[in-house]
Amino acid sequence: MKTMNMSVDYTLFELVEDVVGNATYRNDTGRYDTEYSSYGYGYERIIVPLIFCAVVLFGCVGNILVVVVVIRNREQYASTTNIFIVNLAIADLAFLVFCVPFHAVTYSPDSWPFGNVVCKLVHGIQFASMAASIYTLVAMSLDRFLAVGYPLRTKHLRQPPAALAVVVGVWTASLLLAAPWIAVYTVREYELPGFSPLLVCADDWDTFGWHRPTGFLVLFVVDYAVPVTLIGVLSALTVSRLWATETTSDGGPAQRQSVVAKQRVTGLIIVVVAVFAACWLPSHVVWLWTNFFPASWRHTYPFYYGHIAARVLSYANSCMNPFIYAFVSSRFRREFRRALRCRHADIPVDQRHNLQRDAAVPQVTSLRLQSVVVANTGRHAEGRPSSTTVLSKNLPRLERQDNDVATC
Repeated sequence: MKTMNMSVDYTLFELVEDVVGNATYRNDTGRYDTEYSSYGYGYERIIVPLIFCAVVLFGCVGNILVVVVVIRNREQYASTTNIFIVNLAIADLAFLVFCVPFHAVTYSPDSWPFGNVVCKLVHGIQFASMAASIYTLVAMSLDRFLAVGYPLRTKHLRQPPAALAVVVGVWTASLLLAAPWIAVYTVREYELPGFSPLLVCADDWDTFGWHRPTGFLVLFVVDYAVPVTLIGVLSALTVSRLWATETTSDGGPAQRQSVVAKQRVTGLIIVVVAVFAACWLPSHVVWLWTNFFPASWRHTYPFYYGHIAARVLSYANSCMNPFIYAFVSSRFRREFRRALRCRHADIPVDQRHNLQRDAAVPQVTSLRLQSVVVANTGRHAEGRPSSTTVLSKNLPRLERQDNDVATC
């Protein structure tokens, strides 16, 4: 049996002290914190798991939509950026499915019910998916920099096979980085006066003789500070190149359109990276603070709820990317609507009537026709001949465009 050490390990403070209600605890001054006298059955026991459930629901639906949208469009799938976007969605799905629901259990007053293997698996996937996400963003930023700065010389590197190889390398490195966390996390039993023994899934660094603060410092440097710095440098170089190209470009509409397209993709990646950095920074701050300056961390409600907010924010990042794509990219918005299969049947009759125009007034404006046959099919009341346009090769394309108009 092990005894509880409040002053060293805040993770255990959260998982052990915070789940045994109706108790008081002594702070660093020797006095008791009355704020915790009825602490164990607060509203966070209900609110936080409900927030986690919403994160899992919206995150799974959104990231699955992202995967469906990219895969069902062949022209999008043959793009390194979109392969990275799919990998980012897969990393988020892994985190949402295998981590968030299990972490919600820690806010109940019961012991960890899933055993030691699941304890290690959950935290292994958590840290692996976190590393996979940030290093996928590094790969996307590097891909954008090469596409803007050296489009011809690096064209052979910016191909789907190369992107798939990078994805495999990212996951291999992420699993290696997560291996120490799989080792240190285990189910530990604690005895508290007046309570039954409590099983907690927590990290046990003493077993390996490792220094816990150093572990979290390495985590911060390797999985946050270094990749975010690399992304910042690559993004700054990419934006400066785009700005220079835009101000000096005189190659006509086609070149200007290419510059605008690159600006949109680069802007999308920058927004995704900025949101990731903002969502995970509070968690890293809490980890470093509670490990390197434990005496300054007070066991009071403001600190406790600050820790909860940091955790919720980092978890919520896994469901934000689909909303970012839909907000920033009109193409993703269109494809999301198409994936939801909103057809003519969902449109009111008066709006549907406006879509079904007279056949004598063709509505196709941007279709390149390869074969057109015009045949007289009758006459108007005025005696003028009417015609029907038959698109022999582009009929499927026309139907798809009609579906775009009809989507909700």
